[in-house]
Amino acid sequence: MNSVIQNFRRKAFTLVELLVVISIIAMLLAILLPALIKTRDNAKRIICAKRMSQISLAMSAYAVDCQDRIIMAHDPYGTMPPNKQLRTQLWHILLLPYVGKQVSADPTQNLSEVFFCPQDKDPHPLGYGPPSPHAAGMTSFAPNGCYQVATATSVEIKLGPAGGYKSTQISQPSACMLMAETSYAGRIYDARCKETKALNLALAGHHRLTSGFYHNGAMNVMFVDGHIDNVRGIACAVETEFVPLNYIGSSYMFWPELTLPNADSKPEFWGPGY
Repeated sequence: MNSVIQNFRRKAFTLVELLVVISIIAMLLAILLPALIKTRDNAKRIICAKRMSQISLAMSAYAVDCQDRIIMAHDPYGTMPPNKQLRTQLWHILLLPYVGKQVSADPTQNLSEVFFCPQDKDPHPLGYGPPSPHAAGMTSFAPNGCYQVATATSVEIKLGPAGGYKSTQISQPSACMLMAETSYAGRIYDARCKETKALNLALAGHHRLTSGFYHNGAMNVMFVDGHIDNVRGIACAVETEFVPLNYIGSSYMFWPELTLPNADSKPEFWGPGY
């Protein structure tokens, strides 16, 4: 009996040994966890880029059916309920047939996962739609452009490739952004460029308010020639004019300390009209 007890004692761990093992495991986790998180985030970035590539193919097919015209960037605020007819003119609703989806009676209820970045927690801009993610037909992306018809009090506005242009009218298609990750979904533009300030465009579509740097301070960007690139945000001073104070530091939508290149310094990135 004594020999059995002695054998059991020899096989058991002491408290010190258990603490050493636990410390080693904790150390390994501390080393490996950041790498695992980075690998997971990279995988989501790649999935996002692949989805954006599918959108690029759908846009190309749409252009073939529309005399080479790039799909138009419409204002989502002006096309939401109760006007369902106008809502069908949003870019991602128009592209549904080109990604294998039918347009339902309520076109915002049959969206494809292609229109969402897996890293995007909530693509709604401030004050838009219900609080649940991806409601009201919003997506994780937006075309680069702004089009407004001329009126008695305003001139015609055509900004960016999705502002009413054909692809043959884009002089540097490999350098011109066609789509970016954003919380606004309808359109994205540079309202603070010196060429556009006089147009008094709403800040709701301005890239300082809507750009989604979901991938560790970077975003996937689609260019007019169809290629997708990972563009890092440029550090800048926080401007509360663009981001409401209560949303600064939000992990969902706004990166007030990051910006895309300005159209004043890089007009080829934003395209015609700047």
